[in-house]
Amino acid sequence: MEISSPQFYKNKDVTKAFVNYLKERLKKFSNLKIMEFCGTHTHNIFQYGFRYAFKPNLSFIAGPGCPVCVTSDYELAEVFYLLEKENVGIITYGDMLKVPYKGKSLLDFRSDGYSIEIAYSALDAINIAEKNSQKEWVFLGIGFETTIPATAALIEMIIKRKIKNLSVLSFHKNTRSIISALSSIGELKVDGIFLPGHVSAVVGWQYFEDINNFRIPSVVVGFDPLDILYGLYELINMIESGEVGIKCCYKRAVNEKGNTKMLISIGHYFDNVDCNWRGLGVIKNGGFDINTEFEQFNARKRYDFTDFRFDINKNECSCGEVLLGKIEPTDCPSYEIICTPDTPIGPCMVSHEGTCLAYYKWSRING
Repeated sequence: MEISSPQFYKNKDVTKAFVNYLKERLKKFSNLKIMEFCGTHTHNIFQYGFRYAFKPNLSFIAGPGCPVCVTSDYELAEVFYLLEKENVGIITYGDMLKVPYKGKSLLDFRSDGYSIEIAYSALDAINIAEKNSQKEWVFLGIGFETTIPATAALIEMIIKRKIKNLSVLSFHKNTRSIISALSSIGELKVDGIFLPGHVSAVVGWQYFEDINNFRIPSVVVGFDPLDILYGLYELINMIESGEVGIKCCYKRAVNEKGNTKMLISIGHYFDNVDCNWRGLGVIKNGGFDINTEFEQFNARKRYDFTDFRFDINKNECSCGEVLLGKIEPTDCPSYEIICTPDTPIGPCMVSHEGTCLAYYKWSRING
């Protein structure tokens, strides 16, 4: 089988041999800690059995790589405010429906008769708004740099088709800023990092070069079994040699500078802004919002937030600590007791990229 073949990276025999080789390499270490920043990595590391395969010599720690999970209570409060005070319709990706704030979710609002529609892509919002032209609609821009180009394309389509009843509430997050923030405040207590593959395909691996300031080995990693193992192999080499910086182990999808067209699109419609992250509060340049040139499509500018008030939500959810890698989901007293996929009290049990859901789904199989 050719190495260039996509099927190579799923080869079971090669995967098994590679695991055994890495187990031997890791015997000299005592509990290395590797943080993966991508929620898809978290689920795949579980699914392939890697989370437990290398213990006690190595532990994987899930980081804040789930965009739905890091959407803050403050931002959810903005959505609920628009629903109740402005009577707008909300268009969102499905994962957001069950995320609770103060005991209520968008799904509950929809059951109460509010207009809430699910989009499978940002451009679905166009069809919803055009078919319901008598109502004002707000699309929730959720995601990291991977999904911002789709929201930019949505704004472009709104302009071209002269749609008057659709705006965007951007909750887009900046992955580069969160890595710097975690390092600066001392939360990044790890021996190495798996950088996000999907984000890197858009922005390029050079985007994360600030990590050099924190002297932590890091690798850009793909998502198949051999991608993950190859990334681990390179991290071990870097740790052993004392090398720091970034290596790209996903060159079939990621280059140094990223996707030029997508980056131009992001820069055309969005600015970096200070932004709320669940578990960390306001992060400097932690998000993206629509810039002043296109502010007529920004729901924060279109609607009156003068009376908006945010009340801190106190509940029994430990998602903030989970997202920072401070605890594992099983350390949360609510996990599996009152918080399950059917009855979630926090977003990490809701999103398909959430760490708590990964533990709930896969630890029964691999634990």
